[in-house]
Amino acid sequence: VAVVDTGVNYNQQDLASNMWINPAYPNHGYNFVTSEGTANDPMDYNGHGTHVAGIIGAAGTVTPGVCWKASIMAVRVIDSTGQGSSSTIAQGIDFAVANGAKVINLSLGGPTSDTLIYTALTNAQASDVVVVVAAGNSSSNNDTTPTYPCSYHLANMVCVAALDQSYS
Repeated sequence: VAVVDTGVNYNQQDLASNMWINPAYPNHGYNFVTSEGTANDPMDYNGHGTHVAGIIGAAGTVTPGVCWKASIMAVRVIDSTGQGSSSTIAQGIDFAVANGAKVINLSLGGPTSDTLIYTALTNAQASDVVVVVAAGNSSSNNDTTPTYPCSYHLANMVCVAALDQSYS
């Protein structure tokens, strides 16, 4: 599972044993935010990507993830302040596909459609890669107020949302 996000703290005790291994990438992935760190180091300086990776595949020393045997590929496309560009996000998706990810998690989004990201997602679809995307955090209906990439109509995408006890 490629976590395309703020990076992953690959030393975290519940994630260390489940990090993706590829000798070409000694730190378990890639950093497309080279203004913060080196390309070969996708360390998370924000916490969001590590949190998401834990939900997906924490081994369970502290808290188990949904699939504690998952292999986590760290793909850093968002900086420490939570900002990213369509270019780095598209590059991250392409990296994950090219390096064998079967699932890509994108817990990110915004109000505008983007050609670069859409093209990367269609490439993932052509490679039979499932992409799990966030519906957004603004309590809005994506049918009336689209959030992208969730609002793209691609067969390989799973758009994830949550409801509170009031179904809102």
